[in-house]
Amino acid sequence: MIFWVVAALLSVAMAGVIARAVYGGGASESAAGDSAEIYRDQLRELDEDVARGVIGEADAQVARVEISRKLIAAMERREAAEAGDGLDAGGRGVAAAIVLVGIPALATAIYLLQGAPGLPALPYASRVEEIARIENEAQAIASRIAALEKAVADDPADAQSWSDLGFVYLDIARYEDAVRAFDGAIAAAGDSADLLLNKGLALVYANEGLLTPKAEEVFLAVLSLEPEQGLAHYFLGFAALQRGDDALARRRFEDSLQYSPESAPWPDEARRQLAAIDARRAAGGRPSPSTGATGTDEPQTMPPGAVEDMVARLASRLTEEPHDLDGWLMLVRSYAVLGDSEAAETALAAARAEFAGEEAALTRLDALAREFDLAAVRSE
Repeated sequence: MIFWVVAALLSVAMAGVIARAVYGGGASESAAGDSAEIYRDQLRELDEDVARGVIGEADAQVARVEISRKLIAAMERREAAEAGDGLDAGGRGVAAAIVLVGIPALATAIYLLQGAPGLPALPYASRVEEIARIENEAQAIASRIAALEKAVADDPADAQSWSDLGFVYLDIARYEDAVRAFDGAIAAAGDSADLLLNKGLALVYANEGLLTPKAEEVFLAVLSLEPEQGLAHYFLGFAALQRGDDALARRRFEDSLQYSPESAPWPDEARRQLAAIDARRAAGGRPSPSTGATGTDEPQTMPPGAVEDMVARLASRLTEEPHDLDGWLMLVRSYAVLGDSEAAETALAAARAEFAGEEAALTRLDALAREFDLAAVRSE
């Protein structure tokens, strides 16, 4: 409401200014004409004073020059006023209506379409609290990074700190730094499927969804350690698409579906890619290895946000079918790999609540929590 009151007051004030400018032209013209007549009268009076001998000719000449200069200036002002007053009274009325009514109406319409007049005002105190919260979170992340970087600098063989640092970097989208941190963890602990998978994911994000040869090499290394790693097969399917190898891409996506539980977040996308391959084959098109899988010079990348979308679909499904242990394990692992430890711990707590009293399920959840350094201590 305050916004509209202020807007109305400003509109009224501006209307007065515009109306004065539009309708005040005649007054300005009249004033300029009156000034010219005054200066003509002064010239006549000066000639009369010279004739009576009241003023000398030399002094009169100086005064005559000054008065004439003012007279010329007054006449120029009157001519300018006449030239600028090209509209008659009716024309000025139309112009005023357009400026005073049309423009505010157009501005209001645009604001109603593009703005958000219905949103409640955000109190200053709330804004300050929100800014403080963001600053505190940023400071906490910075402190966490500083502590982990010091830990790995003091002890390069501290694989856990390297891994934790990699997840923090993933969480704040510092993907190249995440790759470096996971390299440190691998150097300290040796190759492991999980560390290599995290490194591969960071490489994919660092290259905006492009499966580079380096990323492909990492995912192949994952399969050398864990041949039935469905997510690695999935990423390698995109690597094959980039080379235009639909046959290999098909095998990779099929293997991904074979080795992944249906509750995993990526099977839907794998099936979409298989359908696209079949559609290209049916249309008689087959991209050459020198082009992308789309038949153009653009390499085939993973769809933007594909991983996040898959995780979101899995989380949504678990709200409807919560008693799915494999699904919860996959969701917790996915959040952890994406670097969102808070979401991973929230999902872990929800899973523990769902499987309360089922010792075998809780044991598997605890093992996953220890693997990713989450809230591993089970509440009694």
